Amino acid sequence: MALVSCPICDHKVSYKAPNCPKCGEPDPSRQKRNSKLLTKLAGLIMIVVAGSYLWFVVIPDIQQHGLLNQTNQKQ
Repeated sequence: MALVSCPICDHKVSYKAPNCPKCGEPDPSRQKRNSKLLTKLAGLIMIVVAGSYLWFVVIPDIQQHGLLNQTNQKQ
């Protein structure tokens, strides 16, 4: 059985417990859920930064050099 510390009273509680038996804190394992949320948020921020870089730096550079508008012209 995995135990986590209650964020209010530091009592060891099962991570599946709906509340702390000592202080009654609802959802004592929320720290674990918060870290998952922060991981997802960091991933989303990285995707937005990469997309912005592509949109504002890479694509205009490609367009400026005419790489997107080239056609296969056989002579």
